[in-house]
Amino acid sequence: MARIDIRSNGGGGTVSTGVLQLENGVAMDATLRNVADQNNTTSPLKLSTTAVQVTSPLRITTSDASGFYLDAEDSATNNRFSIKRDPSSQEVTLDFASNPAGSTTLVGAIRTYRDGVNLSAAMSFIEDGSVGVGTSAPVGILHLYKSAAATRLAIDGDAGFNRLISYRTGAVQRFGLYVNNTAESGSNAGSNFAIRAYSDAGALLTTPFFINRATGNVGVNTLTGTAKLQVVGSGSTSATTSFLVQNSTPTNTFTIADDGVTTVNNPSTNVNTRLNGTTIDFYSSSTQLASIGKGNWNSNSTITFQASLTGNNDLRVSSSSVRARASLQVGNSDNSVVNGSWTGKVLTLGNGLGNGEVTEITSANPTTFPASQSDIFFYGGVGSGGNSGDIFVQHNNTSKRGNLIIGSNTRTASAIVSIASTTQGFLPPRMTTAQKNAIGTPVAGLMIYDTDLNKLCVYTGAGWETITSI
Repeated sequence: MARIDIRSNGGGGTVSTGVLQLENGVAMDATLRNVADQNNTTSPLKLSTTAVQVTSPLRITTSDASGFYLDAEDSATNNRFSIKRDPSSQEVTLDFASNPAGSTTLVGAIRTYRDGVNLSAAMSFIEDGSVGVGTSAPVGILHLYKSAAATRLAIDGDAGFNRLISYRTGAVQRFGLYVNNTAESGSNAGSNFAIRAYSDAGALLTTPFFINRATGNVGVNTLTGTAKLQVVGSGSTSATTSFLVQNSTPTNTFTIADDGVTTVNNPSTNVNTRLNGTTIDFYSSSTQLASIGKGNWNSNSTITFQASLTGNNDLRVSSSSVRARASLQVGNSDNSVVNGSWTGKVLTLGNGLGNGEVTEITSANPTTFPASQSDIFFYGGVGSGGNSGDIFVQHNNTSKRGNLIIGSNTRTASAIVSIASTTQGFLPPRMTTAQKNAIGTPVAGLMIYDTDLNKLCVYTGAGWETITSI
């Protein structure tokens, strides 16, 4: 292929004689014509009154002092485009210098074409240094755009090496997004994702977020997540928190401290906190103490629900706006044991409307409960010293006191106990005559069924009387 070399002869060398002319010796006009020698042998150089064209590779030789390979200027000698090499560092630079009017003005672009048709602005440059890939109007230092297709930024690399995006301040790393250098060993293992935090000096502080590629487990402050989400706190006391949920106020609504204390707080008035279909287990070390939804309560476990109505420890059990609140207490406040039994109520359900207060029972073996504003008392002692399983139904308002209704939703005003059924009967306690006579201090009106006599018996206050007919 023909090639034309344009260079200086230094002013002192021998130059062969000859004549350069336009092909066929015609005068120059607006038509591009080859430059030829005196024998009319054409070169790859074409000239016209308006353009210069080289139809073969162009070799430009310059001195190291100038550094310029190509320098394009306008008619006022203003630099517009240049390719140059720094003589000392050997750095080659490509400069756009279109002197734009503003920082968002396009100063240069690399475009793709097919058969003379522009396909895209593959890379564009604006005055403030921003670069657009696929767009001629970048809005950031690097702006990626793909028309009518998925836009993908691919960060590729070999297994066993970090692939990362680094966030820095003053050239010192602050955060890094990593696909880490854990070697891939089959079964989807390796190349795990991590977010790392760095100190003011650029040293690794911690990995606050980690995803294991093989298992999908997410670790917060841990690299060995053993669950789909594992959160590792920064301590072991209530001074630090492992997990916190807040609303926009912000008010804490769900908190797990590093000592395991869990707090559910509902800041909204008259809005229920719900645990639907959920089983909650309580542990101390590795020993299960209690469970909601299965298992048994243990005396060392406490569950507290706090409502916002009065600040009392409550569990809202009614959806009715009339029954505004009902209290739930399991065990007494200090779990004290007197003579082998709890000194407090095992379970109390209040009647709502602010009247569900609980009165502490200090007697180890109460036979009655003090008048209070609660509807139902369950009292279950432990050991030989306490009553077990007693149910008290009462109210401090005598007009509403203690009706027990079974098998019906209709209250009979004149009956303190009302039982309704068309398929079942009432079964009193059944015992032998000897067992009947062994009842200690029976009260008048006490009724049992004597299995030796096959009769109902009522204690009159003076003795047992057999009911022979009704």
